[in-house]
Amino acid sequence: MTYIVVSHKVGIPGDVYIPAEGVNVAALLDGGFIVESTKTVTKSAKPKSSKTAGSTTEATQSDEE
Repeated sequence: MTYIVVSHKVGIPGDVYIPAEGVNVAALLDGGFIVESTKTVTKSAKPKSSKTAGSTTEATQSDEE
């Protein structure tokens, strides 16, 4: 199971929480310090550029004519 930090008291919010041996995970969940992740944590791919044929460079060149 993967857990995500919610409270700065146990880590940086949004980071994956890996409990040490002996940590009462149920108490952290009940207290709202961490939550169970419903997704597999992976690095996201870099978004692709969304330039279109009518970019600002082309518009500037046509305005100069």
